[in-house]
Amino acid sequence: MKYVRHLVILSIVLLFILLLSSLAVSTSLCTLSLASNQPFVADFALRRTPENVYSMQGVFIFAEVHGDFSRLSLHTTVTLSLLRDGSTVISNSITINLPMLPIPHSHGWYVASIPGLPAKTVKGAIYTWEISSHVEYSLLIDDVQVASGSYTVIEGMAIHKQPLVFTAVYDVTQNPALIRETIGLGPRGWIIGANEQLKALILAMDSEGVKDVTFEYSVDGGPWNVVAPIEDPLMSPTEELVSKLNNIIDNMNSLLPSGLRLQNIAFSTKIYNATIPGQMAGHYVMFRANVTDVDGNEATSPIGFYFVVNETSDIKILIIDPHVKLWLFQQNLKQFFELLIGYSSYQVPSGIIGNMTMLNQVAAVIEKYGVEPFHHWELLGKRYDLYIAWPDKRIVDLLKSRVDGGFEPNVVVLSNLALAFNGTERPSPWNWDLMDAGVLDDMIKYVKETHAGLIATHGTLSDWIIWTSVESKGHYKVRARGHIGEVIEDINIVNESTIAALLGMPELALWEYARDQIAYLLCASEETMPLGLVFGSIPLQVLYIPFNGSMKTMPEARYLRWDISEEFNILIPSVYNEFNVSAYTQVGWQLVMPRALAYVAWWKAREARPLAEKLHNKLSKLMENITHGIYPSENAMQHMGASLRWGLQNLYRSIISANISGTTFIMVIDVPDLKKNFTITIDVGEAYNQLLQLLPVRLVALSKDGLAGIVTYDKYWDPGGYRSVYFSFEVEAAEGEIAEALLVNAVNWSLRWQYKDGTDLLGNIVRVPKELAVKFNNTFAGLPGNPTVSRGLILNEEGYTKIELSANASEILRVLIAHPTSDDVKVEVLGGSAEINMTKVAEQLTLVIVEATEAGKVTLGLRAGSQSALSPAYVAVKQEVIAAPPLIEAWLPYVGTVIIAVAILTIIATLIKRRKRYRG
Repeated sequence: MKYVRHLVILSIVLLFILLLSSLAVSTSLCTLSLASNQPFVADFALRRTPENVYSMQGVFIFAEVHGDFSRLSLHTTVTLSLLRDGSTVISNSITINLPMLPIPHSHGWYVASIPGLPAKTVKGAIYTWEISSHVEYSLLIDDVQVASGSYTVIEGMAIHKQPLVFTAVYDVTQNPALIRETIGLGPRGWIIGANEQLKALILAMDSEGVKDVTFEYSVDGGPWNVVAPIEDPLMSPTEELVSKLNNIIDNMNSLLPSGLRLQNIAFSTKIYNATIPGQMAGHYVMFRANVTDVDGNEATSPIGFYFVVNETSDIKILIIDPHVKLWLFQQNLKQFFELLIGYSSYQVPSGIIGNMTMLNQVAAVIEKYGVEPFHHWELLGKRYDLYIAWPDKRIVDLLKSRVDGGFEPNVVVLSNLALAFNGTERPSPWNWDLMDAGVLDDMIKYVKETHAGLIATHGTLSDWIIWTSVESKGHYKVRARGHIGEVIEDINIVNESTIAALLGMPELALWEYARDQIAYLLCASEETMPLGLVFGSIPLQVLYIPFNGSMKTMPEARYLRWDISEEFNILIPSVYNEFNVSAYTQVGWQLVMPRALAYVAWWKAREARPLAEKLHNKLSKLMENITHGIYPSENAMQHMGASLRWGLQNLYRSIISANISGTTFIMVIDVPDLKKNFTITIDVGEAYNQLLQLLPVRLVALSKDGLAGIVTYDKYWDPGGYRSVYFSFEVEAAEGEIAEALLVNAVNWSLRWQYKDGTDLLGNIVRVPKELAVKFNNTFAGLPGNPTVSRGLILNEEGYTKIELSANASEILRVLIAHPTSDDVKVEVLGGSAEINMTKVAEQLTLVIVEATEAGKVTLGLRAGSQSALSPAYVAVKQEVIAAPPLIEAWLPYVGTVIIAVAILTIIATLIKRRKRYRG
């Protein structure tokens, strides 16, 4: 933690150093753009450090080059001269091309080193001897000279500095763009195949000379194993230069008196490589290098990392996970800090210091405020081929076919993609929203066209936007709202536009829209505006809620062929473990679930709030840090607390108890802080018809407290379908065999998608299973009367969906209701005068007989049973006119006579089993 405490002070010092270094090297900066008719097109800059070079002080030449090129080298000419009483005795020049090596963690930056050279004037017994050194150097890009510089070594002693050491995967020498992906600390995709060796590049630098370099690696976090590094062929030009320079030194020493002789030239840079033995699939490896300079100073490189996977598997899994890199940053906090200090002492270019400062700040923020458990992707790597990517535009290339150079995954995993701060114009390491990255539409299209499986975990469903004012410019996104949506158009089952829709939960956007509309309503009044800003800032998806890890499989698990234990426990390392709480989950996904589950979850979340605040307090400081103070930590705590205390429950209730008429939801929301209710009307428009095609998600497993769940969705009924899985907890961070079982089952199940022509659209709007459609149509055809009304309806559990019918006392209305996602429906007369009788014709099919007692309108209210928060239904009505009974008249011929007659009546009746009887 001392590195974190020193970071603020160091940052201030670095700002001063950056200013000085930019001034000091301004004369040696050369930035040019080559025209398109040249052999290459590139932008470049050439810088030297130090500016004033003292005797025997190593020099480092940095080049920043961006563009298309094949070769990069430093054409160097070194001239050593020996003068005796002003007359030249020896003057020899050596010309050589030195390789420029990419610098890990600084994409586009390269370095070459010129060893320390002598500059000295000494008086002997007879003569005055002067030794001088002069260097001229040119940057060659594809053998074309583009920039140059020179220096003459100055007499004097340089301040001795600490050594610097880097290690990177060797591939960066051929593919420097890899630095942008893994900062050079891992192979492409952070993976390597089973039993494949990894070759690492080691670059050690010291202004006075490198003495010794060692290399070591660790498997699965075990002990460090030493591997002897070997000198790399890239070292040959430097060795040749030093060897020839020392020959010249030997010639000079042969003329100098014994007490005035020069020391040999030392290596200011050493380049090695080391080979890590191959490992079996299902492991991970860390590696690092150590250096000792001629003064005995030591340094350790940042740690490199990779997973070992089964590259021969036909199943390719693309894992979009920023946490692998951030976890590695956290492990490297000490090394980043020390490297940053070393950079400042060497006065390296400000661009490199800026990159390292950013890495160090990110690592410090994660260490102090973040939650970055290790992600065990080696559990999937044991069986499958993986590729781990940062959430950015490069994902589009990975989705391409293998013929076109892509990865072409069979399954896509979205690993806790929660953060999405959008308060800066520059790309932020804290924005993982795939919509902002410009890849969400491509990914949705890919999943649907290739039927790829989709797995999302924990905070990938997140929604937090903070309101500092009612205007949109005052809304700051801190969580990935783009994954859920916030407008009515995002509620789309057929043409999905969000991750929530791909997970079978598009209606989550309805709650987001409702919350925002209520916030705007409150903000319309000056008196209630402060509460409106709080309301708009309440998250409906709350991360890192503690639960005891105990889970139980649901009956659906066996039907879906998940091979997991009936009961199991999840263990995720976190601060909660100190309080004997083994795991954490997200709450908010229960908004799409029936009230029997949701209300228990809201209640348990409120109970967990005191413990949750221990971690949320840390996370709130992370919010304050990444928003640069725009969002104070106390505000974050207030908004998370409001969500858990009343926000989730009250918003949930407002929709499941809404009265629905046409496409309009009439909602009542209770705002405890005002001690009053607000009524709001929302017209969902076209989204209403979308919800009519909603088929429910299925729960594979549920925690005993209702907080955590595994949710599956199968779009089997669409030729552009797929399967998806949502883990409300961070399963990839869980430990033990159950984590592997859950991940493997999720992958295998998502791969088994098949198109099944098993549904129909009743009335071309409500999706139901084919067998239910057949029963509905046959039953409706057999009912007496003439068809009058048919429509799709959205039902909820506590409110009513209204349907208005015209009737009179001489008619019987037969209302047939298909309710595909609800076991039963409840019907009441809300208006008019009528009696109703209900019959359950078949599973998910109900017949209601309506007999009006007087002419006029009859309003029925329909309510769903407990299956999901919102349930589609299809209603069709037949109207039968009841014929008046025959009238028999008789006239008496005269008083006292009697008429005896027999009337024969034929009665046709339909037997109705009366279960319920209502009168309006």
